[in-house]
Amino acid sequence: MPGRSIRDNRRAAYAALALLCAMYAGLALVWSHATPMFEAPDELDHARFVAFLLDQQRLPDTRTELGNAGLEATQGPVYYAAAAAIVRVLGPALPDLHPAINPRYGQPDLNLYLPRRAHDDGALYRLRLFSALGGLFAILGAYALARKLQLGRFTALLAAAGVALLPQFLFISSSISNDSWAAAAGSAGLALILHLDRRAAIKPWQSGLLGLVLGLGAITKASVLILVPACALMLIRHERPHRARLAAHGLAAGAGFVAGGGWFFARNLWLYGSWLNAGALEVIASNQTIAEESRGVYLLRVLPQMSLRSLVGAFGQVNVFLPEGAYAAAVLAGLVSLAGLWLWAWRARLRPHSGWRLAALVIGLNGAAYIVWNLTLFSYQSRLLFPALGAMAALLARGWCEYPPRVRYVLAALVGGGLLALNGVALQAVAAAYAPGG
Repeated sequence: MPGRSIRDNRRAAYAALALLCAMYAGLALVWSHATPMFEAPDELDHARFVAFLLDQQRLPDTRTELGNAGLEATQGPVYYAAAAAIVRVLGPALPDLHPAINPRYGQPDLNLYLPRRAHDDGALYRLRLFSALGGLFAILGAYALARKLQLGRFTALLAAAGVALLPQFLFISSSISNDSWAAAAGSAGLALILHLDRRAAIKPWQSGLLGLVLGLGAITKASVLILVPACALMLIRHERPHRARLAAHGLAAGAGFVAGGGWFFARNLWLYGSWLNAGALEVIASNQTIAEESRGVYLLRVLPQMSLRSLVGAFGQVNVFLPEGAYAAAVLAGLVSLAGLWLWAWRARLRPHSGWRLAALVIGLNGAAYIVWNLTLFSYQSRLLFPALGAMAALLARGWCEYPPRVRYVLAALVGGGLLALNGVALQAVAAAYAPGG
């Protein structure tokens, strides 16, 4: 099996994983201070939702309070409630959340808001650290997911590194955002599904726990709902011959999901007539829609190009980019992995185990949801793919580790070293973009 050579030494693997997490933590701190406050996508609206919960201690009615609570108030409350609790317990109070717009934005300045004094934003930087903590759990989740996919420890470490050192993931995880926690929920939820899938028998309480985890994930970010079909298929595969047991597991998982997050979607349906609060989403999208005649060009040319950029690295308000060669190198790395995956599929006679089929389903559903979202909204931000990021990293690592050992280790060194180098280049680009007069 590829990647067995870290030599099946559990202690060495865990030490390497701890080192990787420490590298991520250090880079996250650097990114948190390199990016000016509110110069990450939607960061101000994320902070405003936290402030609303602190002030009102209730969920907003988005029909009348979207302006006060921020445009992110349509999302599930788990991340924001936890962030509000951190501010309430640890302090200090949130500062003013009405930053001055930069009149020179886009001509030629790249910063949307005028500079703020960093020492006034202590509470906001704590919220950034809370987001970075979600990124840490996403890294651990990616490693656990790769192991549940029956990958060796070396390959699992490579998958975790693909998450931990990805410049875009570090940038988003170091801003006020629920996306890092969505990545953690996606990887952890899928790892739990695969864990149960490999068991000879599943107990109803385990199905209930899985439903609870998926429910909490879904109200961290709705895109985590992509795990629900994978959960359903896993239960059907396990209990198909026993209808009574299948019904019991379905009821247990459903009850857990309702307890974890279903209540929020029921509230949306009761108040707004849509379980996803589609009316508020239409208001948000009203000024960002795509003209019908432009959709073909957008979907075939603009969206693929910008999705690649915003998955590898597109910083600030999606207006600070890496050199073009960086994206070309990412494409090349993907093609090398794709060739390795072809070798794997050929050797396995296109019969991967059920875990890989479930992982592929999750990746496909997340990609389809991303495309559907972009059919109506000009929002080429690949952070919307973060719930499947751990699965994508595991798939790429599987391809890279399908080659002979010496080639595999060279590829791993190139991927890890290349991602570290890209972070250096990206941080230089961000520093230059926001330098006075830059």
